[in-house]
Amino acid sequence: MVDSIGEIIDLSEQVTGSRGATAKYDDGLLTLLSSAFKAGKVARLSGDSYVVLRSNYSSEDEYKNAKQAVGAEIRKHARRVVEADGLTGKASVQWHPETGQPQVSLKA
Repeated sequence: MVDSIGEIIDLSEQVTGSRGATAKYDDGLLTLLSSAFKAGKVARLSGDSYVVLRSNYSSEDEYKNAKQAVGAEIRKHARRVVEADGLTGKASVQWHPETGQPQVSLKA
């Protein structure tokens, strides 16, 4: 039956689109985190994408937001490593006060 606002179709004719964005991962970061976590060590990141220096931001809020965004990206990678390697725990991200480098460990 066709109506002025649409029509009823068979379920098999329904077409759906993809749901949301596909997560992207940095293989180098996955490898580094995996090695550190398996060894019970801390991964200190030095790549430009991960270092957050206070001097690069005009306000404390911008600085905190940048650390939060980078930290979320790191934790996303850490969750992937924990799942793939059959580990247990949660990533802890501590920021070096002078270099702005995130230091990532796995906490039970």
